[in-house]
Amino acid sequence: MEKEIKTITVTGLLAYDIERAERASFYGIFGNLPECWKARANCAERVRLFMELYKPDYNSFCITKAKSVDTTGEKIPYKATITFEIE
Repeated sequence: MEKEIKTITVTGLLAYDIERAERASFYGIFGNLPECWKARANCAERVRLFMELYKPDYNSFCITKAKSVDTTGEKIPYKATITFEIE
């Protein structure tokens, strides 16, 4: 099975968790602090839910990046993207 790269946009509490992880550690969700662990676990759960809905026959996924998006001046206070590989 070929690898496929997907990016999803999230808002709300998950995006807030990603932003907190970025502020807590240079490595963001891949850091070694509680904020990072929480954000990484919540990202994995969101990706798992996405996969169940859109790719029910996947073997595995690997989150490669989670990054907050600057929403200054927008109605949405928190927004982030999660990029992951599907196999």
